[in-house]
Amino acid sequence: MSAIKKLYNFLTSEVSDVDIELQKDLPVDITILQDVFKHIFNAGGKRLRPLLTLAVSKITKANQDTQDLSKIYLAAAVELIHTATLLHDDVIDNSSMRRNMKTANSIWGNKTSILVGDNMFSKAFQLIVKSNKIRAFKELAEASSTISAAEVWQLQILHKLDTTIEEYIRLVTDKTAILFGAACAVGAITNDCDDKIVNHARNFGINFGISYQINDDWLDYVGDPQQMGKETFQDIREGKVTLPIILLLQKLRDANYTDEISYIQDVYKGADLNQLRISEMLKKFDIDSAVKHFTKKYSENALKELTKLGSAESDITKVLSEIIFL
Repeated sequence: MSAIKKLYNFLTSEVSDVDIELQKDLPVDITILQDVFKHIFNAGGKRLRPLLTLAVSKITKANQDTQDLSKIYLAAAVELIHTATLLHDDVIDNSSMRRNMKTANSIWGNKTSILVGDNMFSKAFQLIVKSNKIRAFKELAEASSTISAAEVWQLQILHKLDTTIEEYIRLVTDKTAILFGAACAVGAITNDCDDKIVNHARNFGINFGISYQINDDWLDYVGDPQQMGKETFQDIREGKVTLPIILLLQKLRDANYTDEISYIQDVYKGADLNQLRISEMLKKFDIDSAVKHFTKKYSENALKELTKLGSAESDITKVLSEIIFL
């Protein structure tokens, strides 16, 4: 059983409540809105970010017997924010498949996808208000603002082959990891934890999120399309310069492989992509080990922060420790 599945099993009841909240109170006469919500949320997915909210809430809760729905509202809000960004991403990237299903934009068109994404953002903030946790509002509002700015910056640096590792980590942090951090922070906020614990929770999520996204970017080159629910080599086709390409270019420059550098430059200018040629370069220069150096670094940072949140011997803490090293 996967570590994420184990975590899900620990939180089955809470996740079920979150799923109900995600599609609650939709206007009955706007059928297209209901159809898109059902299509997306019935497609499955790991629900990783709301799982983090629920898990951190449980770890940092002093009295496990008390009932508080704020964790359900905030976990649902986190998932809505995440899903809204995916809807917008699919429009920007002109994606047709996600999780082995057609994307909303490929079924209902770009206009509908954008507007439903906007509705999800609005619904998320209604739930944050409903939680009655002012600090959570600040946390998720700042995260949402950072994500949208990062989306714009990513467009600005498309095809930029001199992108540095530092720029890449900044983009990954602002576009992906910031919501992991906010999801964990609001988990602690549900229990009115002090700022020190909230900061540890946020830092845990951010470091985990960076490691998670680096691994996801690597899987774009070496993963199984069937398992991922999308085709590989999408980033390079879309002009995105992610860590594997940054590291590969560094190795090629050090070895003075000018022909290979020129080929990569041509691909980013629109030349035909030879996946096998790129794969052979990645293998030749052992980019796998170089990428794993970074995922290990941020996973270890995440583990240090996790151990400051609660009992290291709790079942949920143990499972989270497994997840961050997947």
